[in-house]
Amino acid sequence: MKNFKLFLKEEINKEKIEKTIERFYEISGLDATGYYLKSGSPVFAMGFYEFINKKGSFISLSDDETEDLHIVVNFDNYYWDINGKGNLKEKEEFISTIGEKKWKSVSEDDVLSLVDSSSEIMEVYTKLKNIYSEKHFEE
Repeated sequence: MKNFKLFLKEEINKEKIEKTIERFYEISGLDATGYYLKSGSPVFAMGFYEFINKKGSFISLSDDETEDLHIVVNFDNYYWDINGKGNLKEKEEFISTIGEKKWKSVSEDDVLSLVDSSSEIMEVYTKLKNIYSEKHFEE
């Protein structure tokens, strides 16, 4: 099995990342509605961003009433969140919005300001990292 640091230095395989996110979702026992209501998207986005060795950028969805409804990570021409990869239209399907939807780039500091505790980010990052090391990811 590959060393995790070696994984971060190499080209990141989208299929393995997608399987890792699917497994994360399974073992976390997340309720999708509760996840979004409890600021889960910036926590997951930050953990995922760390997991891919900061090789992406952050995009935030807002509407007429609320800023930063949902945060995704733009990486390798896909937008990533707890539901895996997709395009912005697909990401909008999971979020109820009021009025006009707006996507904009946001900084790491902006996303971090939406998180209550950095330990939540570490928890996501650690789970993602450990899932990659699970037996079904061996080559």
